[in-house]
Amino acid sequence: MALPTAIGKVLLNVRIKNGGYVSYQKIDERNFKPSKGRYTINGVEKSYDKELEIDMIAPYHCKETNPTCSSQPLRTSSDFVTRNQLALYWDGWSDDNSGITEYRINLYMIKEAGSNTLKQDHGLTGESITKDSSSRSATLNLEHPGPYAVELTVIDQAGNTQTTRRLFIFDNMSQVSFNTNSSTVVLNTNGNGWITQNTDSIDVVWAYRFQNIRHDNNCWLCRFEPSPTSVPFVLDDTSEVSERTWETIYNIKGENYIPLPFVNI
Repeated sequence: MALPTAIGKVLLNVRIKNGGYVSYQKIDERNFKPSKGRYTINGVEKSYDKELEIDMIAPYHCKETNPTCSSQPLRTSSDFVTRNQLALYWDGWSDDNSGITEYRINLYMIKEAGSNTLKQDHGLTGESITKDSSSRSATLNLEHPGPYAVELTVIDQAGNTQTTRRLFIFDNMSQVSFNTNSSTVVLNTNGNGWITQNTDSIDVVWAYRFQNIRHDNNCWLCRFEPSPTSVPFVLDDTSEVSERTWETIYNIKGENYIPLPFVNI
């Protein structure tokens, strides 16, 4: 019997009938000669119908079929978290066949992989929760500071799955400090620190003066390696999807943004 290759229904009709016959040997009492005989047993017939549904197609997000889809397969409340909780939101998922049965959320800590890259380590697993098919949000508790990956796996009634991923950093004590090996220099001054010529602007250099030791030493702003769970490109945290994508965040000593206030005297 040929089955559908991806989706479809198969109707099975099973008929079962019992019965048979009994063979026996009879001894004639007058001459003691044996004779053979046989009689038939009338059996009972039963019939059963069973419908089998075939579904080998995974759930999908509208971004996979419609480039103009505005729904997010997974969104975090922030890409740079300072408190030990993270809110998650998702929408736009569908399954045209058996239907979505649940959403499974797995939280993974990230470790440095060498060569200025970060690696999702499935040996270092954080919280894992399951939400029913009507859910569109969840909250995760964070225990340890550092970079994380959170994956949302969508599961249909037949057990087919599709996964999306978002990346973020949890830093509960982000601190900027001075690098004692560098200094801030005003290039327009003379050796005594005075500006002796009229000028409309001043040139200030502070390369390597400020640092975030935690971000710099632990490579928290480095590039993430691709997901080890085969997340499709369109569902991964790629360029321009969020503020903390899998790309390297350009920085100097862990700092990537320095505001420049000034005061006229």
